[in-house]
Amino acid sequence: MSLHHYIIVFLYPFKRVLYFVKKYLFRSNNYNELRVLLFHDIPEDKHSKFYKKLNKLSKSWNFISPKEFSDILEKRKILKGRNLLLTFDDGYISNRIIAKKFLNPLGIKAIFFVIQDFIGIKNRSEARKYVSSNIYPSLKYSNVPKNYYNMNWKHLKELVKEGHSIGAHTKSHKKLSEIKTKTNLIKEIVESADYIEKMLNVSIEHFAFPFGNRKSFSKKAFLVAKERFNFIFSGIRGDNNKISKENVIFRDSINMSFSYFLTGSFLEGSSDFYYKNDMIEINSWIN
Repeated sequence: MSLHHYIIVFLYPFKRVLYFVKKYLFRSNNYNELRVLLFHDIPEDKHSKFYKKLNKLSKSWNFISPKEFSDILEKRKILKGRNLLLTFDDGYISNRIIAKKFLNPLGIKAIFFVIQDFIGIKNRSEARKYVSSNIYPSLKYSNVPKNYYNMNWKHLKELVKEGHSIGAHTKSHKKLSEIKTKTNLIKEIVESADYIEKMLNVSIEHFAFPFGNRKSFSKKAFLVAKERFNFIFSGIRGDNNKISKENVIFRDSINMSFSYFLTGSFLEGSSDFYYKNDMIEINSWIN
């Protein structure tokens, strides 16, 4: 664990105390929260830890569906209490297993952001090569875990039937800030979503840009995405309690190696200040 993470864990009890002081002593309305969790692959040996994490979080947070999340941002539903939306990026087969094994029995609905080209791969070896070249370019093929292969169209249709939502995550997981022409951005962002929409016969209104950080996005890419999608998700940490659907949405990326205290501290906002300038810049593109 990095020094930064040790500091965040140390701050967790103090942030919890502050939350209860604001809520109960000062009767503050600021305790209404809307945060989004971002997961990727969840290997089989981490399933038990994932389930325990969900159970612990459910004692302090209310898991909401993509529909409820949309209603809050579009002001059709009033935000009350502490709310969490679950999202999964890239479209790994483990996401399908997690949904069937844990999310469905618990009644939790999530958004699965998928990559068009990744969905169509039929060979597991080719899928791992794709992960190495496109999703984790710094990861050598020989180091890509065996379980890093993709959900297919059948799996996605099953998720939709079970009440989950599918979101777009570009055609090939390119860093959008490096794509200079609008034509290529449309192919990567818009046409890929249209294709997924057609294949699944559902409306695709959620988009998450690859890599999730400020340097991986651009104003030109944002404007192309905003013409197509109602909601744009980042990988930047923060609370969404004061934003509308016009804003780029914050998400807390959670690694399964994180302890509950580290996860909890992120959700208490211990790192939000670090990303403030990034989100201010991105949201300045709106006007």
